[in-house]
Amino acid sequence: MEDAVPSRIEADVDPISQLRGSGEKALDAAVPLRTSPRSKNTQSSDHLDDRAALVLDHADGVSSIAEISSQTKIPISDTIATILELVWKGLVELEKDGAKPH
Repeated sequence: MEDAVPSRIEADVDPISQLRGSGEKALDAAVPLRTSPRSKNTQSSDHLDDRAALVLDHADGVSSIAEISSQTKIPISDTIATILELVWKGLVELEKDGAKPH
C-alpha cells in the first residue's frame, strides 16, 4: 500500500514528517510559493541571509525546488534546507508535485 502524500505542506507542521516515506524526490518536485506577494517586505524576510533571499525570490509557485536549485546554482541539499527554513518562518508554502496553491 502506498503512503498518501499531502498535496500541500503546512507551515505549522513539520514539513519533513508530512513527506516521510515519499523520499527526497518528493522534496525535489515540491513547488514553493510565497505566502503573500508582500512577503519580501515582512519582518521575517528582513532578516534573511543572501542565500535565503535568493531562494525566496525564486519561490514563484511554478518552479520546483530542483529547478530553483538549478537556477540559483545552490546545491539541492542546501536549497531544500533553505526552503524548509522559509516554510518554518511562514514565508512560503510548499506544494507537492506542482499542485495548485490553495
